[in-house]
Amino acid sequence: MRITKADVIHTAADIADKNGLSNVSLKVVAESLNIRTPSLYNHIDSLEALLREIAHNGMKTMNERMMQAAIGKIGDDAIQSVGQAYLNYMIEHPGIYETIQWATWHGTEETRKGTLMMANNIAYPRSCRSRSGALCLTTESASSSSTAVTF
Repeated sequence: MRITKADVIHTAADIADKNGLSNVSLKVVAESLNIRTPSLYNHIDSLEALLREIAHNGMKTMNERMMQAAIGKIGDDAIQSVGQAYLNYMIEHPGIYETIQWATWHGTEETRKGTLMMANNIAYPRSCRSRSGALCLTTESASSSSTAVTF
């Protein structure tokens, strides 16, 4: 079986969810995939890069769930639905959520944008479609400026 980058990320995310972030290592991921640790470098640059990939995927999934939860709802109902979707994701994916928190301090510009999108999605839930048809979140901040982030 040929291993892909997606396989590596998914396996590491599963390990984080089952055993916690502190138990994710390249050695453990490689053993789970029945490959040698150096083979992982065909797909990722480092453990930190792998953890950021897990976090970015988790942020996208969490944001999509929160956006879906807000569709058709307004006001307090929207806020409650988005909050419930957030909490459900935390409960269902504790290791990925922990990785998202880690990435907040060890991330890249993409991490910063994903974190900002999650915060805005919780505070100002609204969904839209971009010109290409991709899902996006439109947020309005307290300063009334709008930002659209597309996935």
